[in-house]
Amino acid sequence: MDVTDAVSRLGHLIDGRIVRNDALLPITSPSSGEVVAQCPHATESLLDEAMAAAQRAQLQWYALGETARQKVIGQMSDALVAHLDEIVAISALEKGAIGAALEAYAAPPFMAHLATTAVPVDVLEDTPERTVTVVRKPVGVVAALIPTTGPDATPPVNGFWSITMYMIDGGWWFVPNALNKFTASPRDNPRPNADGSLTLYFQNESPGKDKEANWLPAPKGDFLPMMRMYWPKDTSPSIINGSWKPPAVVKVN
Repeated sequence: MDVTDAVSRLGHLIDGRIVRNDALLPITSPSSGEVVAQCPHATESLLDEAMAAAQRAQLQWYALGETARQKVIGQMSDALVAHLDEIVAISALEKGAIGAALEAYAAPPFMAHLATTAVPVDVLEDTPERTVTVVRKPVGVVAALIPTTGPDATPPVNGFWSITMYMIDGGWWFVPNALNKFTASPRDNPRPNADGSLTLYFQNESPGKDKEANWLPAPKGDFLPMMRMYWPKDTSPSIINGSWKPPAVVKVN
């Protein structure tokens, strides 16, 4: 497969159809600095069209019901598996290393698990006047904040974990920084402490070259670090049963 040719044939998926235009965006390899491909570049009008389609689709998706939605997610997982080699190759081309394509490997089992996991519902009240229920999210928990873990106490997952930094300025936005680093995860090869624990630095200035693998650049103002755990373990320690909790963030001077 010619990966660059595959990228050039991609388009924007809008309202169930592939939309192509003449605008292209050069893709530069982080490892070599060379332009390795040209991918479709959305115009403002295409973005508006996609947002409107997504809003319509949300209502349709909700109306499907849990069983039908899980069936679709299962089909999506099967499609990812069928095209996994191509997806991994494209992801590695974009990010400059095959190890950066870990998300592609983790997505199918994570989605397959979602497709077979029922969402528990607790009925708090069921009377002729009203019904009150509590609906929990299925696995794929979004937790937040991890400064220093204990030895061997990083987020317990079968897939992988990552922390994304957002600045809060009329919305949630990535934080511009010299490293172009917007997440912290095992793919950064963070350095553990001598006792095996892991410390991450959420701050605006670099903590030093020797600690930059553990640094997630933050804005000078308010910010929100958000942890995502892909395919979390369901046996202890586990965030699902509450036997594992993200450590608290500690402010230091």
